[in-house]
Amino acid sequence: MPIYVYEILRKDGKPGRRFEIQQTIHAAPLKKHPKNGRPVRRAVSSANLPKSKYERAVKSIYGKDSTMGKHLLRGGQ
Repeated sequence: MPIYVYEILRKDGKPGRRFEIQQTIHAAPLKKHPKNGRPVRRAVSSANLPKSKYERAVKSIYGKDSTMGKHLLRGGQ
């Protein structure tokens, strides 16, 4: 089952503290924090792949010498 990252929405509408929760792929996104009932939204986060699999995937999609491939392998920097 995947682990999703959520962030608590502050009163000013800005994102607050993040937390993780395990849910099935088919489960609807949470609207409220399961313990305190505060409003939440699902945060965008990267997939948690082992580095070697990530590197292989990037190289197979972009090629090892492409500008985008090098950019992604540097962590987007």
